[in-house]
Amino acid sequence: IFSIDDPSFYIDLSPVSVLLPNGREWRYFPIKLPHCRMCPFIALRRSLSLAWLAVQRQPAVQHIDIKPVTVGIADPKRRFWTAVTVNAVGNALRRIGYQGGYRVMENGTDFAFGRAEESRVAALREKYAIPEDSLVFLFVGRMMWYKNIRLILDTLARVKAAGLSFRALMVGDGFDAPDIRRYAGEIGLQEDAIFTGPIYNRDNLRVYYSLADVFLFPSTYDTSGIVVKEAAACSCPALLVAGSCAAEGVEDGVSGFLAKEDADDCARVLLEACQQRETLGRVGEEAGRSVYLSWETAVARAYNRYEEILASWPGPLPHQRKYSR
Repeated sequence: IFSIDDPSFYIDLSPVSVLLPNGREWRYFPIKLPHCRMCPFIALRRSLSLAWLAVQRQPAVQHIDIKPVTVGIADPKRRFWTAVTVNAVGNALRRIGYQGGYRVMENGTDFAFGRAEESRVAALREKYAIPEDSLVFLFVGRMMWYKNIRLILDTLARVKAAGLSFRALMVGDGFDAPDIRRYAGEIGLQEDAIFTGPIYNRDNLRVYYSLADVFLFPSTYDTSGIVVKEAAACSCPALLVAGSCAAEGVEDGVSGFLAKEDADDCARVLLEACQQRETLGRVGEEAGRSVYLSWETAVARAYNRYEEILASWPGPLPHQRKYSR
């Protein structure tokens, strides 16, 4: 595990050359334990790489942070130690025939715990001319329909119709952004939904989380959404779809708010949660205690796991173990 500021990151490794059966040369670096992330965009390349590691009897970790759809990707022969970001991904592996073990390795966030300075929060409210008595909702992510943004907007329209005063900050950009803005206008959210565009400065983004009363993330596409942990770092509770991967580990009304994947139910839950600001503050504080996970902690757990694997190779390794926070 290296930090970019760590001089050891720039180790000079000499590549090893291997002659393949087709006569071509394969050059690779002699790394003790490759950690291969499962991603739909690199799935084929990753599968080929793991196949080569199996031939070489090289220990490896395959880290799956999407819902797998093929047995081949899930490694049914159990040649590698499998890590998943949430239990729901492990259950998806089981449904497609995977019989091996796996370890849940949660994502962490580089956000340090704590809200932004109140003066910066007040300045942001003033920047967008948000009245003091208006609640602030927040979405952070790619502006793509598959993030369930239509559900967010439909929920906001119902909340507005119920008479709740709010502003919704929609942070991000993406291919569907023009259509999303257009749809928001069509359902009467011209003044209520504020599209800020992307915010790349992490310190500035923290101010948005600190201003928000509720983070809206009803995505059923994402697995372990880091944005939920970023919100928790700033004691901002999230509205999530019950049973979704993003909602794993969140207790309804205690460390977050859970609703059905339906605009009427999301609006109902949001309206009930917003009846008292004290409730939002209490749930946000608990989210900070039980949902937030720092990058340092996540990396330390991964490093300990690597040591377990190397120490036990090539023998069996218990896959399941619960971590305390």
